[in-house]
Amino acid sequence: MRKLVGRRPSAAMVVAIAALVFSMVGTGFAVTALSKKEKKQVRNLVNKQFKSRLMAASVPDYTPTCGIRGQTGGITVAQAGNHCDITFPRSVDTCAVGATPVIPGQDVGGEADVRYLGGATVRVIRTDSAGGTPTPAIFSVFAVCGRK
Repeated sequence: MRKLVGRRPSAAMVVAIAALVFSMVGTGFAVTALSKKEKKQVRNLVNKQFKSRLMAASVPDYTPTCGIRGQTGGITVAQAGNHCDITFPRSVDTCAVGATPVIPGQDVGGEADVRYLGGATVRVIRTDSAGGTPTPAIFSVFAVCGRK
């Protein structure tokens, strides 16, 4: 314990801590320095940029179907055995695609794995938390794409 208390921080650690403090202060100042109108403009710009790059859908049913409820538009789902094939409105070749066994308001546990099938289609294989039994229901899937 004595060695830890007596050691001086290295020059690199001092610079890193100073940079962290300045970045936090600068961010806080920038947020408070914006007027209400400017904050609204920033929010609209972020929403416009992000919404054009995000595609998402929820499959909330406990029944063994792949019925969609709540999506960003143009997404279709087809059941194939114990999994769901998701087709997005455009290719997801250059997108980050993921799935989660959680839908808004429900945490059901288990796993949701995504396999790329080519073009705009991915396969979501959902397993329950009880023993890894495949089930084609209860998950959310998303794709976030770069700018065109």
